[in-house]
Amino acid sequence: MWRVWTRFIAERPALWSGRQAVVGRSVNHHPNLLSQSTTTSQIWSNRWLSLSHMARNTHAVAAEDNPMDAKTMKDKQKYYTYDFLDFENFLTEPGESTTYGRPRQLTRDNQRSARTRRSRTRAAPRMGEIYSKEILLLDFQRICDLEFISQNLGSDIIRNCGQPLRDVKPAQRIEMVHQFWAKLASRDYRFGVEHYNELLSVYNQSEHSFSPIEFLSNMKVKNVAPDKTTYIYLLQAYGLQGDIKSAGTILDYMKKEDMSISEAVYAALITGHARAGDLENSYVTFDLMRENNIMPSRISYSALLTAVAEKGEWSALQKVFAMMKDDHITPDRYMYSSVIKSLSRAKRSFLIPKLLDSIDGKESMFQSLRGTMIDLCHEGDLQGALFVLKDIIDINVISSGDDNFSNMTLRSLLRAIAKLEIETKDKLDFIQEITELNLIKHPVLYDFLDVAHDNRDTDLGIDCVREMVRRDVPVRSHFVYPMFIQYRLKQNIEGAVNLLHMMESLKIITNKITYSIFMSCFGMNATLDDIVSAIEHHKIKVSLSMVGAISTHLVKSTKDAHVIVDKILPKLNSEVIQKQSFGILGSLKLLNVDGCVHYIKMLAARNDMNSKIYNIIQELVTSFVNDEKVMEAEQFAETLLTEGLEKHVSSVVHTRILSGLCRKMNEAAFFRYGRVMRDHKLSLDKYQYRVVLKMLAKLGKVDLAQKCFDELKVQNGLTNLCYSHLIFAYEKAKDYNNVLRIYEEMLEKEVEPISAATHIIIMALQKFGREEEAANLRSVESASKDHMTMNTFVEATASRMDIDAAKEKLAEIKAAGDKPLPFAYISLLKAYRNQGDIQNAYELYLEMKELKINIPNLAYVVLIGLFADSQNFERAKEIFDDAITDGKTPYVRSYEQMVGLAVAQNDHDLAGKYVDDLREIFNIDYYEVQEILLTANLAANQVAIADNLYKQYLKSENSSRLIKRFKAVAKNCVRTNNVSKLQTLQEFTKRHHVPLDQAFLNEGLLLIYSNTDDVNGGVELYKHLKSTNETVSDRFVTILDALLQKHDMDLSEVLD
Repeated sequence: MWRVWTRFIAERPALWSGRQAVVGRSVNHHPNLLSQSTTTSQIWSNRWLSLSHMARNTHAVAAEDNPMDAKTMKDKQKYYTYDFLDFENFLTEPGESTTYGRPRQLTRDNQRSARTRRSRTRAAPRMGEIYSKEILLLDFQRICDLEFISQNLGSDIIRNCGQPLRDVKPAQRIEMVHQFWAKLASRDYRFGVEHYNELLSVYNQSEHSFSPIEFLSNMKVKNVAPDKTTYIYLLQAYGLQGDIKSAGTILDYMKKEDMSISEAVYAALITGHARAGDLENSYVTFDLMRENNIMPSRISYSALLTAVAEKGEWSALQKVFAMMKDDHITPDRYMYSSVIKSLSRAKRSFLIPKLLDSIDGKESMFQSLRGTMIDLCHEGDLQGALFVLKDIIDINVISSGDDNFSNMTLRSLLRAIAKLEIETKDKLDFIQEITELNLIKHPVLYDFLDVAHDNRDTDLGIDCVREMVRRDVPVRSHFVYPMFIQYRLKQNIEGAVNLLHMMESLKIITNKITYSIFMSCFGMNATLDDIVSAIEHHKIKVSLSMVGAISTHLVKSTKDAHVIVDKILPKLNSEVIQKQSFGILGSLKLLNVDGCVHYIKMLAARNDMNSKIYNIIQELVTSFVNDEKVMEAEQFAETLLTEGLEKHVSSVVHTRILSGLCRKMNEAAFFRYGRVMRDHKLSLDKYQYRVVLKMLAKLGKVDLAQKCFDELKVQNGLTNLCYSHLIFAYEKAKDYNNVLRIYEEMLEKEVEPISAATHIIIMALQKFGREEEAANLRSVESASKDHMTMNTFVEATASRMDIDAAKEKLAEIKAAGDKPLPFAYISLLKAYRNQGDIQNAYELYLEMKELKINIPNLAYVVLIGLFADSQNFERAKEIFDDAITDGKTPYVRSYEQMVGLAVAQNDHDLAGKYVDDLREIFNIDYYEVQEILLTANLAANQVAIADNLYKQYLKSENSSRLIKRFKAVAKNCVRTNNVSKLQTLQEFTKRHHVPLDQAFLNEGLLLIYSNTDDVNGGVELYKHLKSTNETVSDRFVTILDALLQKHDMDLSEVLD
């Protein structure tokens, strides 16, 4: 589906300027051209505007390019306030087709006439055949803008309405040619016999039913005399209608006028007898032609083959092919195409594969078979079209294996199917048939949806999206963007709303861009009130992405932000509000006191938020305090209390505000907030008393600090810090008696003072001559410092990879009867990880559990990573489950590693569970999930799944985040010396043109060779890079040189 996304984000030019550039070059190369007469120069410019080679395979947009009209065109363009959504060019004109058609086939008689016409106008190039309806309409409009239109240009424009327009139904071709004819007639254009002949040719190619008599009468009225080519075409028309009697009349007239009876005449009679149900006479006519000394060629054999095929008799067809072989005539692609279509009309489509298998040299028939496939589709024979499609793709796979050609052929068929006047269900069922044949490597519904977008068919697009969801084909939000744009262009708000409802019902993930496009459907002058009214009227589900889009594009003032808070946010899911309140207020620019209070009032009015508001208030206050905005936090909380919302303000909020004011040493604000709490009858809890005690101690207010301490003692809230703070207060007052009193109480309750308080106690003991106690206390403090020093030594030696020394010091700590600290164990675990020592790392983990060490998150992360690198799924899962049981949340990286291990075990259910937990806990987006799965499958060497994930979800992304993941995989490969995995990654990035620096990967490969001392591998890699002219970085050369020196080799020897 990459086409939809590419065309969505790319600015498509408002006008295909290739032809204009050619015109400019041609004028520059022919300076005398401008000095010619007006008529001649216009003919030349007209010819250059209609170059057939420029028309092939080109998506041209039907837009005026006259410089004089530039200002007018600019005035007509509409621009919305959503500047970044440049979709105007994406859906300006209907989708162009690039169909290849068969060249016009002339009879022997009219070939001479055509050569005569060409010889008279050889000075100017022909327009050639045009294969796109849109390009043909564009050229015709430009031709009509000329003052003079030559006879040849008129013939060319009529001729191109015939067989070349394979993607246009026959009835529409006739309608087009009639419109062109009428337009030329309104210009008093002088029609000649060649124009009428071209018109007859288009009629016959499209098998249009008309009255040849009326046609001749019209020519007579216009004083145009028919020639022999005219009568041959009329004879063919009667033959196609099965009117042998009228055909005989034409034949008699031609004899009467002494016109030679050519093979084309016999071919028309053969067709006429067959269409009249008299196949026997078709054979008789064919034999009569021989008797009259006219040897059959492809013209007459083509008519006979078509006649026999319309009867649906395979044996009869084989006999005709045998006759051709006897006459040394090889069937060409046009004959086979006619036979296939005739079998289809005879309801004998099942014979088509047999016919296709009998064809030799099918490689040269790509375009003809493709056109035949489109014709069958237009005639409603989908089964026959499918047979031809399968054969075309099979030929392509055998001959070249070009996926682009297969995709192009398929899209041609899909375009024709989309235009069929049948039930959408029948179309989708046929698409499923194509899918089940596995002709194309990606879901065919993606191409069909793209075709629906090209055709501006929103109904078909919606049905296609529904079918994709029903068949579990992944659908991304941008798949529906073109439909939103169509509704915007048509000013169909109802359709846009229904489309949004459909996305919600089908659980298609919407994002900020989705809602931005949706809002643009309301017009360039849409206001916030318009969007709010539409949301309420149409009962549109409000999401976080919608709030983000509205705030980005429509919120211009605080008043607008309050409108969103009052009218939109009440409809937002409570869980989203609980998790994202800080982000919502930030996007609305309401992270201030007034904005937060207004937001909390809105939440208080919701019945489903009463139990969650206190957490939100707590988060907001914490953010204010952490951002050094303590005064704003105080004002916010005070306002909430004043507004009667005190039940939502938890004690934690008051504690954090008091802590912030204490840290700032803002005495006035600290005690003023205490009075506010008292006025609202809020009693202090033990946590707030601790903060007050700390503040009083800093201020040296001993009596109040002692009262606060006594209150904490009553509430059983004393900690070693509380004792220490009271000691600080008495020390500030030089009251060492009370310092010792507090110390004795600490000894009694076995409370250890902090280091700073210990120094004060030692000084107090010395003042009162208690030297022995002071010495003992000093030795205890020294032992405590020694314990920390020993743990720090373990950390330092482990970080230097001196594992033996670290283990020895760890044993010394345990022998002294102390528990090693967690950070010492973590440093040793990291050392084992760097060595890849799984066994010792696991034993260390078991020791931590045995000693009941509080295992930190980081320890679990290191262990999971270690076992993931060694592909030890059981051990990694054990550690992961222990972490969850212990109430620890592993890092995102740990979850990713568990996903990778589960994928490697082919346990996709468990991998899915890890992914679900990952999304729920860390709130990662949809595309990051796909990146994780892609990386996991790539690491597990499940390349086919990784390819599919990249093509379907991430091909258009190539985000920096994905590149970082690939780099992380590469670094892990180097650490574990995994050459094959790194080579797989390199092949993947090259195959999909991922913008990852290949020099980086080559350096990684060389590092692995260096780590494993594989000098031959390094040399071969260097030679390969040189032979393929890939970049060899300076770092690569340095690493290689070091590797070679270890083996007493030189870089020059490698080059030799």
